[in-house]
Amino acid sequence: VYVNNFTGTFTAEATLATSPTSKDWFTVQLDPESATDTWTFTNESGVVPFTWDGMFMWVRFSYTADPANTGTLDKILYRA
Repeated sequence: VYVNNFTGTFTAEATLATSPTSKDWFTVQLDPESATDTWTFTNESGVVPFTWDGMFMWVRFSYTADPANTGTLDKILYRA
C-alpha cells in the first residue's frame, strides 16, 4: 500500500465463491500477530507491506480516509 501523509483505515476482503454475493466476503487478517483485520494509518508516508496466504477466488480492498486528513492512499500493489 503506497500512502502519502495518509490517515485512515485499510481493509482487505476475500471470497471463495466464483460469483460472490455480499454475504460471501470475509476480512483478511492484515497483522496475524495481533489478529488485526483493519489497519489504521496515522499521517503515514511510504510503502506499507502486508503478506498473507490463502486460496481465494476474488480479493478486494477498501479504505476510509479521515475527513480532516489531506493525505492520500495512492496505490495498492497486489500480487497473486
